[in-house]
Amino acid sequence: MSGAGLPETSPDPHVVVDDRPANAQEMDAIHELMRHVQQIRELKFVHDLDVRVQTKTAMRKYMREQLNKQRDRLQHVYVASVALGTIDPKVTLDDLIEQLSDPGDVLGYYDPQGQYMVMRNDLMFGAANRRGDVQSLGGRDVLVHELTHALQDQNFGLDSSIARLKTNDQTNAYMALVEGDATLVEIEHALGRWGSKFRPMVDDLNELDQLINGLPPTNPTDALATPRQLDGKAFRYRAGVMFAAALWKDGGNQRIDQALRRAPLGTEQIIDPTVYLGNAPHETLRLPPMAMLERAGYKRVYEDSWGRLELGDYLSREGSGGDLRASTWAGDRMVVYERNGHYSVVWMIRVADVEDARAIAERALDFDKKADGEVSTHLMAFADDFHVVIARNIDAKVQDELGKELTNWIDSGKSLKK
Repeated sequence: MSGAGLPETSPDPHVVVDDRPANAQEMDAIHELMRHVQQIRELKFVHDLDVRVQTKTAMRKYMREQLNKQRDRLQHVYVASVALGTIDPKVTLDDLIEQLSDPGDVLGYYDPQGQYMVMRNDLMFGAANRRGDVQSLGGRDVLVHELTHALQDQNFGLDSSIARLKTNDQTNAYMALVEGDATLVEIEHALGRWGSKFRPMVDDLNELDQLINGLPPTNPTDALATPRQLDGKAFRYRAGVMFAAALWKDGGNQRIDQALRRAPLGTEQIIDPTVYLGNAPHETLRLPPMAMLERAGYKRVYEDSWGRLELGDYLSREGSGGDLRASTWAGDRMVVYERNGHYSVVWMIRVADVEDARAIAERALDFDKKADGEVSTHLMAFADDFHVVIARNIDAKVQDELGKELTNWIDSGKSLKK
């Protein structure tokens, strides 16, 4: 591989440039790591890679631009979160974007739209000079991680794959696969440096789970997940790498390749890889027309499937037990409405346990209790057999009619989309 078109000399170390191309020495180190990534992942780079070196200032600018490019999608997630009460309506989308633009501990990233990779300037120096200190070795690990994203993109088309995703749940699942695959390659690279064997660790997934607890995130933003996940990406990295490891254990790198071609349908499959590996059916729920809401002035603005991950997050807002209740998730569908500048939501969830359905409805009611212990008159939450309905910020005048339509819809079996 060549570094044609890149500077042939190192920049003046006393001059800090916010955004510059990688120099020849840096590209030599990157090409060496590209060969290593190819060997680990058993895939070939289709072409050489554009690599840039940025300061935190440049990273912040990039992240803000990317978040604004994904503004329509973020707006959908934002209004759903406001309607559910997980985001204070006083906090605007612009406030969130500004908050999420902070690169924090981001060390590098790969941009699938621009098809270039970026490394933070303070880490690139040590990584390129092949120093043996912890920071420099960590920088090389980050390069391996981001190079894996470039390899994924060149072989499977990350941007086009992302464009085909249909729900928030599927997007969260796909990004966990992408990050999990890259983290698994990063781990194998690090283990090789330590003289440790990779296969025994994957054979014992508990040992791998303990190892990844200390791995920091490296990818700054895809502006594809919810604001909560953009702020803390533990799911993508922890659950994602465990999912990728389960795939690798089942059929090696070729099994991971198949998953990148046939994306997981939701976070349920990431959390429990046996669901994906066993080709278990993925339930998609369907909501009734709910015409009474439109007659009452509610305008439909967003419809989606939220998924097991988001249900667990919603239930865990205040106290523990959310993930346990969400573990029996078996499908969901959500519609967000707007009326007079306020957002409302109707969320139908199906679970595999009747007691969990009741507990989820009770928790939803608990979230909206006022200081005097009374539940807001604008909230309706009930369980019907294996279904839960949460309708929030809905005028009490239409709740009875809405509740009857939802109950009849569930009892008739129409909620299970064919």
